[in-house]
Amino acid sequence: SDPDNYIFSLSIEAVGLTRQQKLVVADRILTQAEDLCKSEDIMTCGDVFRSRAILLIKQNQLLQAQKFFLKSFYYAQTHKDRLLETTASLNMGWIAMRLEHYDEAINWSNSAQKEAKDIDNEDLEQTALGNLGWAYYQIGDTERALSIFLETQKSAKRLGDISVELKLTGNIGAIYHDTGDPIRATQSYLQSLFLAKQIDSKEDIIYALKELARVSV
Repeated sequence: SDPDNYIFSLSIEAVGLTRQQKLVVADRILTQAEDLCKSEDIMTCGDVFRSRAILLIKQNQLLQAQKFFLKSFYYAQTHKDRLLETTASLNMGWIAMRLEHYDEAINWSNSAQKEAKDIDNEDLEQTALGNLGWAYYQIGDTERALSIFLETQKSAKRLGDISVELKLTGNIGAIYHDTGDPIRATQSYLQSLFLAKQIDSKEDIIYALKELARVSV
């Protein structure tokens, strides 16, 4: 069989098992894929590094995961895999954020956004922008964060991605609240409540109600 497809299918299966919390089986499958990658230079081995990083995140080993995302990034660059390069940049930005390295998160998210635009992948571009906005928010640049969130919110609405739109609307409400604009904060949280009810997300409904109560005090 074609080793490229076989290795890719192993890496996808490992991610699925990781999401189902079947970490031991996922680890075994990834080890098998990694062994195959040692013997020859195969395009899809970059996906194996990414899958290993996802498993390491589930095991709360963020620094190790970061190393594997970086490996997938360099592998994607040398093998001219633009999609993997974009997702690797995105993941590096996300992990930098988790480690509270916000300047690093901004650099990686910026790269991911540009790469996503280049390959015309609007979903990834939207995710990168959302991460970028959050990183700016964390370093206290609320003005830049707000303008990014508003732009990304429009894109999410256009793509019909209600869960992303909901998250962004909540972030926008938080910025308005932080910057002393209770009227706009209230509008944002009412919109959040409406979107949360649309997708029946109990957690988000509770969050929106709580924030509305906080704003109106």
